[in-house]
Amino acid sequence: MTPPTRRARPTGRRAVSLTLALIALLALAFAPVSAADGPRASEMMVAETVAASIDGFGERVPASSGVVDRVNRRLSSLFGGSDPEVPGVRASAAVASPMPFTSVGFELPEGTDGVWFRTHGPEGWSSWTHLEAIDLDDGPDLGTDEAADAVDREFSELAWVGEATHLEVDTAAGYPVGGVTAHVADTMGLAGGPVETVTGLLSDAGEEARGRPDVIRRSQWGANENWRRGNPRYAEVGQGIVHHTATRNYYSRDEAPAIVRSIYHYHTQVLGWADIGYNLLVDRFGRIYEGRAGGLERGVVGAHARGHNTGTFGISVIGNYHDAPARQVAFDALTDAIDWQFDVHGISGRGTYQGRSTLIGHRDVGSTVCPGYYLYRRLGEIRSAVG
Repeated sequence: MTPPTRRARPTGRRAVSLTLALIALLALAFAPVSAADGPRASEMMVAETVAASIDGFGERVPASSGVVDRVNRRLSSLFGGSDPEVPGVRASAAVASPMPFTSVGFELPEGTDGVWFRTHGPEGWSSWTHLEAIDLDDGPDLGTDEAADAVDREFSELAWVGEATHLEVDTAAGYPVGGVTAHVADTMGLAGGPVETVTGLLSDAGEEARGRPDVIRRSQWGANENWRRGNPRYAEVGQGIVHHTATRNYYSRDEAPAIVRSIYHYHTQVLGWADIGYNLLVDRFGRIYEGRAGGLERGVVGAHARGHNTGTFGISVIGNYHDAPARQVAFDALTDAIDWQFDVHGISGRGTYQGRSTLIGHRDVGSTVCPGYYLYRRLGEIRSAVG
């Protein structure tokens, strides 16, 4: 192959123009999201979800990660749980996925607290990331039909990877990497599945109830209703529980609905839940999504906090807010959604429910950092503003 020809360095007016263009692009890239970037009617491409399970990671082999990856992995371990015996030095061999994928979650060897992984995509290998095991305090309430139908094995949280084709995994010392199974899904049409255009992303103003913010309905974000099982359960609501999805913080406007679809797929098709666990979701652009089916203004029982689903609604902000603060437009949308739900159910932000505040974080009722340090510390602001 002939090496690429080195281009001459631009000079004069052309160099100035390129410099100004670069400055403008950088300004746009780092500009904060404003209200103008929030909800608006638009078209959305909804792809048919394609999924696969991958095992055969085999025994550990010397990993190719360099010093930067090892340092990154060690820093991540401070927030993510147990680190492998020698971080970033030995891991599984790289395994190819049967199709490009946008999200991945892992079935884990019994007893392990999570998994390390990295993916290979158009930009090369990602850094190593730790996924916690799904806590026993997550999921449907025990004693329900939904809990009985759920898969009784250990799984990790779900990760959004954007676009990838290969995986490497590692586990804490003493647990075989060969015991890990990856569940990958493509919700962006990378694998060439059918794509449908949905027009009018947001509900019409004429359909809005009193004080209800714009909400992207299930049909609009592309929920496959064939994945849902049984009928919704209802209860009187007295409390809101705030979550984060623990997926990565940077994603595009087009990726956000695909992330919701990936969570829905993981909850129903991998974990065996009857529907997506959350009642509502909020993305980094301030858009609010209908989660579990059954009615936006009814007390639908979710699967977001085991033992505390009945009598509460769960709302999750898409991203990891233990690592970074939520953008203000997302925080404002979260506040608006909670204010609407409190109004619907007659809840006061300064009240109590079963001995706790009427608005809590998932960590208040489970062994988890959810909804993350940066989001949890701002719940007092929402309590003061709502209901």
